Amino acid sequence: MVSEYAVTEDQVKKAVASVKKKRPAYKALLTFYRKVFIVQEKSKKKIRLEPVSLSRKIATIKNREGFPLIDPSEFTVDMAAAGSLFAEILKIGKRTKGAWFQFSEAMEEAMGRLAVDPEELFRTFLERDDSYLKTAAEEHGADAEMLGAVVYNSLRPSLELSAKQLSAYLTSDTPWERGYCPVCGSLPGLSVFEDDGGRFFFCHFCWHKWAARRIYCPYCDNRNVESLHYFFSEEENGYRVDVCDRCRKYIKTVDTRELTHLFYPPLEQISTLHLDMKAKEMGLESGMLKISEYDKKVFTILK
Repeated sequence: MVSEYAVTEDQVKKAVASVKKKRPAYKALLTFYRKVFIVQEKSKKKIRLEPVSLSRKIATIKNREGFPLIDPSEFTVDMAAAGSLFAEILKIGKRTKGAWFQFSEAMEEAMGRLAVDPEELFRTFLERDDSYLKTAAEEHGADAEMLGAVVYNSLRPSLELSAKQLSAYLTSDTPWERGYCPVCGSLPGLSVFEDDGGRFFFCHFCWHKWAARRIYCPYCDNRNVESLHYFFSEEENGYRVDVCDRCRKYIKTVDTRELTHLFYPPLEQISTLHLDMKAKEMGLESGMLKISEYDKKVFTILK
């Protein structure tokens, strides 16, 4: 059993291959996302970010009082790198059959006419204003959720690196025992157990990782063991869905000690969508609705 993280392109490829072998139903999805993951990792090497200007004193106060360091709209992004990645993902889409080919061809054609501005898509996405994205998709006969998936995946490398820079402002002497990201305030989309049995959350937006209580719902702050439980499949060691009866939300959890492949958080998020679907059948709601819906849309198209 291994619990190390995949950090190199080769390790990511091996992790994807391992999961694809275990879950044949995900073959098309993982073939697509393997290419996306690799261009994202390559992009990280080229990204140059201007550090977010933040007072150490203000950061300490925010950390102590339970405020995130920044709003998502304040993330610094390498627009040139994100734009190049946007174009790369569209190229991957054009090499994919069906809806992805049609979508990517339509968006490439619109970009060629300067009818779509990727930087405006990035800016409005960070501001959580969907109007420009929806309008751009409608004007060019494209699916808004697919466009959202491309926009977010184009931004993800910059978001991760910006969050890593900002994490230096978090003080270790003030434990962050809250259910939202200490960097950007977004909710967690994945939780993990690591070698010592400690539990951690991953932000669904910037992928910052922070320590969490073992018995705890991040969405409503519930700590009552009688109303917190989980379900799992005996066929999948290391995977479970933690459920809160109070708010009827869930979070997927991976026990990295049980994995036989290197752990790559975005891979685990999209290769466990069957757990999201099972949870939805049970009347449960995800805490990361927007990005979760993008992932489900891609899964449905590539199924």
